[in-house]
Amino acid sequence: MNGMNDEQMAPQTFLYGCVLESGKEGLFNPEDDELEHQLDLRMACVDPSTKDELHTVEVEGRDSEGQVVKATLVTLKPSTLPSVCLGGFTITPPAVFRLKAGSGPVHLSGQHLIMMETGQSFDESEEEEEELLLLSEEEMNKLGSKLIKAEMMGNTAMIEKLKSQLEAAHKAKENHAARIKQHETAESKKAAGHSSEDQEVLLFRTDKSGRAWPVKGPTGPQEPHGGRRKKKPMETHVDGQRVRYFQDDDSIGLQEMVRREKMSSAQDQNALYSRMAAKMMGKVDGDNYTLDDMFVSSAAQREGEGREEERMRSKAIAESRRLAASMDKCQHCFNSQDLQKHLIVAIGSKVYLSLPAGVSMTEGQCLICPLQHHCSATGLDEDIWSEMQLFRRALVRMFEAQELDCVFMETHINPRRRQHMVLECIPLPRELGDMAPIYFKKAIMECDEEWAMNKKIVDLSSKDIRQAVPRGLPYFAVDFGLQGGFAHVIENEQKFPHYFGKEVVGGMMDLEPRRWRKPIRENFDDQRKKVLQFAQWWKPYDCTKTQD
Repeated sequence: MNGMNDEQMAPQTFLYGCVLESGKEGLFNPEDDELEHQLDLRMACVDPSTKDELHTVEVEGRDSEGQVVKATLVTLKPSTLPSVCLGGFTITPPAVFRLKAGSGPVHLSGQHLIMMETGQSFDESEEEEEELLLLSEEEMNKLGSKLIKAEMMGNTAMIEKLKSQLEAAHKAKENHAARIKQHETAESKKAAGHSSEDQEVLLFRTDKSGRAWPVKGPTGPQEPHGGRRKKKPMETHVDGQRVRYFQDDDSIGLQEMVRREKMSSAQDQNALYSRMAAKMMGKVDGDNYTLDDMFVSSAAQREGEGREEERMRSKAIAESRRLAASMDKCQHCFNSQDLQKHLIVAIGSKVYLSLPAGVSMTEGQCLICPLQHHCSATGLDEDIWSEMQLFRRALVRMFEAQELDCVFMETHINPRRRQHMVLECIPLPRELGDMAPIYFKKAIMECDEEWAMNKKIVDLSSKDIRQAVPRGLPYFAVDFGLQGGFAHVIENEQKFPHYFGKEVVGGMMDLEPRRWRKPIRENFDDQRKKVLQFAQWWKPYDCTKTQD
C-alpha cells in the first residue's frame, strides 16, 4: 500500500516572480507547512529601463550538508543578451537572489512546486474531501482484484479495509465529477455574460490600393431575409420619367458611390452579375424593354433596403478577423509572444534588427522588421521607411569593413494572409556580389508566367519600391547594397516560391537546398553565440545610438 500512496504524490504548480535591483534581494522561503517546496526558474530578463551594462545575478542557497553556497546564476546585458531561458533551474528553499553586478532591474520568473497528494487542496471548506484519494480506473480495478483475493482467502480484516478504500475512491470520483460539472457550468455562464455584452469595434476595409476605409453601420432598420413579408412598393417613375433605380438612390451621394466603386473588385462585379442573371425572368414591355432595363428591374426587386451596407459590413468583419488571426500568430510583431526576443540585436523607434531562428545561409544573415504589423514596403509610412534605410546603410558599411557585399530581399506574396514584412539581408563575397545582379535578372526573367500582364522586371536604380510597384500587388524586390536593384510583380502566386530570393543566393554559393526550403533548427546555445558575434560586428555601426 505504501507504493500506491507514493504514486498519489503530485506537484501543484504556482506562478513565481521577483524583481532584483541594487540593494533589493529576492527571498524564496515558504512557511514550514510539512510540505515539500521547490522553485523551478524558467526565465531571466531585463527591463526596458535597465541600463546597458552587465547585470550579474547571484543565488545563495544550501548544499546537501546544510552549508551556505553562493553561485552565479546568469549575466545579462540589454544590448546583446536581454533575456535568457534557464530551462528549469530547480532549487530547494531557502534561497536568496541578489544582483552581484549592475543596478537592475532584472526580472526572474518560474514555477513554485508544492508536492501534495492528488486531490489535496488548500481550501479549508474541503478538509473532508482532501482525505479521499482520487484513483484511476486501473487502480480501482487493482483494488477490486485484491478484494476478491482477500475474500477467497477469508482475510476478514483485509476485506473490510479494501472495501472502505474502494467506497472512498468511488465517493471521491463522484465528488470530483460534480466539481468539474459545476466549474464548467460557471464558466459557460460567465462566457454567456461576456458574449451578451455589447462590444464596439471599428471596422475597416482595405481597397485595391492598400487604403483603409471605415465601414459605416446600418443607417436604418434592416429588412428580414426570406419569409412572406410583402415588400413596400418602390416608386421608380414620376410623370412617365424614371427617377430612381434602387431604393437607396436618394440616400447615397456621389462621394459614397465613388468610394463603393473604389472598394469593389472584379469578384464583386461577377457576384452582382450572377445575382442579376439568376433573377432576370421579369415582365417585358414590348420593344422598349431593353436588356439593361431587365437587369436593373430584376436587381431592384431583389435588393432590399440596406442590403449593400450589410454585405460590406460582413466583408469588413471577415477582413478584421483575418488580420487579428494573422497578428496573434505573427512571429515578427514586437509585442507577440511568438517572437524570439533573444535574437534581437538592435531596436529603433519604428524598426528592429534581428537574426534568423534557423541556421543562417551565410554568416551575418539578418532581418530588418517593423515593430508594428505592416505587410509590405509599399504600404509603409515615411518615418518607418526612413529608419529602415538607416539600418540598411549601417549594414552596408559594416559588411564593407569585412570586404563583403550584401543583398536585401523582400517577398510580398498572398496579400490576403496579411503576413509581417521582413527585409532579409544576406552578405556575399565580393566576387559573387559583383555577379549578383546578373544572376537575379536571369532568374526573374525565367520565373512566374511566360505571358505577363505587368512588366517582367522593374528597375529600382532610380526609384524605390514604393514608387515602382502599386499598393496591393504581390511582388519580389531585391537591392544590391545601396545601388538599387530589381522588382518583379508576381502574376501567379501558386507558381512563385516564397524562398525565391534565397534559392538564387543558394545557387550562387552552391548550398544544399534544405538551407532555404526548410530552415534547419538551431539550439539556444548556437543562437546565443550567433547573436553575440553579430553584436560585436554591429556595435561600431549601431545607428540606434546616433538617433538617441
